[in-house]
Amino acid sequence: MVMEIEKNRKMQYSVVHVLICLCILGVNFSLAGKRGKKGRKCGPWVFEPCIPKNGICGKGFKNGTRMAPSDGSKCHAGTKTKKFRCNVPCAVTNHADARCKYKKRQWTACDLATMSMNNTMILKKGPANCPSTKTIIKKCKKNRGKGINACKYRKTSMWSKCNVKRNVKKMTLTLKKGDITKCPRVKIISKKCKIKGKNKFGKAKKKKDCKYTNSGWSLCDNTSGLQIKELTLVTGDHTKCSANKTFTRKCKNGCRYLRGVWSECNATSLTKRRTDTLNHNVAATCQPTRIITKSCKLKCRYEPGSWSECTEGKKTRVMTLRAGSSAGCTTEKKIHRKCKVKLGASRCSFGRWGDFGACQNGVQKKTRQVLSGGYRCQRKAVKTKQC
Repeated sequence: MVMEIEKNRKMQYSVVHVLICLCILGVNFSLAGKRGKKGRKCGPWVFEPCIPKNGICGKGFKNGTRMAPSDGSKCHAGTKTKKFRCNVPCAVTNHADARCKYKKRQWTACDLATMSMNNTMILKKGPANCPSTKTIIKKCKKNRGKGINACKYRKTSMWSKCNVKRNVKKMTLTLKKGDITKCPRVKIISKKCKIKGKNKFGKAKKKKDCKYTNSGWSLCDNTSGLQIKELTLVTGDHTKCSANKTFTRKCKNGCRYLRGVWSECNATSLTKRRTDTLNHNVAATCQPTRIITKSCKLKCRYEPGSWSECTEGKKTRVMTLRAGSSAGCTTEKKIHRKCKVKLGASRCSFGRWGDFGACQNGVQKKTRQVLSGGYRCQRKAVKTKQC
């Protein structure tokens, strides 16, 4: 037993020793890596000439290369190539002396390969060291879809008569501006004719089946303020076309009236009327008065009476008409109600409200008598307000 315990202890010590060694080695490697990164230095960038995108000048790109250092130290990225943006100035001059003055000449034709134009200028004034000529370069101006050497023409004749077979008419144009070697001196254009009864594709238009005569707008109706126009059928199938058509519109310069007062509502027709009088600033062709009718409702207000006692499970209240109501209202109105609700209890019914009493503790109170319903209806028989 003693031997086995000693063997186990030795095994534990050896495992711990190995783990400590591994931790020390890992720390050393990490420190060496950090130091190595700080100490690494790469060589400078070396650039190639700038190559423009279009032509021989303008914006473009240049290639750059970064080489490893020559002292033998290693660069973390090694040899690296990268593309950089650059710019080549278009106005390249052979002499930078500002005292040299030159006379401009005519620009050359646009070079389609480089899309640039040249101008060779002659020395006009300056010291003896100025060059006799100087060349400047610029980009060609884009002509809006008409090409670099645009051809412009003028009309020399009117449109010819329409060719019925081909449905085409022609016009002759002569050269106004442009290169004679590239632009034709005479140009003939053509377009389709517009023939009556046919559309732009040369096909026959659909004829209208129904044709009407227009009678014109009538005089303004003073009562309605509208004008009427009637159309009568001239040609067309009577089974498919209506014999007459009527259109209405508001009068532009109608008669103006002063509004009157509405009458009381008529109980039989439930309408009320208003009579308007003509304004004195309007022409004499308008009628002196106009009558306007409008639908209405009777204003009937009633004074509620007290509920009667229950007879055969019902009670009745008689309501009398108040003063100021419409003339067509009935003088009395009866309301019937069941005495019991769904749960079997009697319905609450009350008498008239009394007046508010004296102010007590900042509150005034008024009550009404409970006719039926018992104790549960007492809370609806009292009203309070602040005083």
